[in-house]
Amino acid sequence: MSTPELPSGVWPAALTPFDDGLAIDTGAFERHIRHLASVRHVSAIVVNGHAGEATSLSAAEQRELIGRAKAVTGRDAVIVAKLCFSPDQRLPGRFDCGRAVACRAEQS
Repeated sequence: MSTPELPSGVWPAALTPFDDGLAIDTGAFERHIRHLASVRHVSAIVVNGHAGEATSLSAAEQRELIGRAKAVTGRDAVIVAKLCFSPDQRLPGRFDCGRAVACRAEQS
């Protein structure tokens, strides 16, 4: 199996904003991703698992963030992400973190 070529350059870590009810603020997240993608020399954006907030999100919420980041950045952007979730949501502190993957948005 060959190793995929990873982009060189800057890989900023995106933060996940929450609203007052502790739900993901999707509008603020998308604005944040757009801003990061617009910065010169940014070649990939890291989503989930770097600032600790991923352990507060379900696997579905983490997948949603990956999808939104891909949709917002366009087909040339690389999103580096992983899913990190508790196999048993009733046991806080036990997390199964998958391997990080780099993906390009699909061409529309």
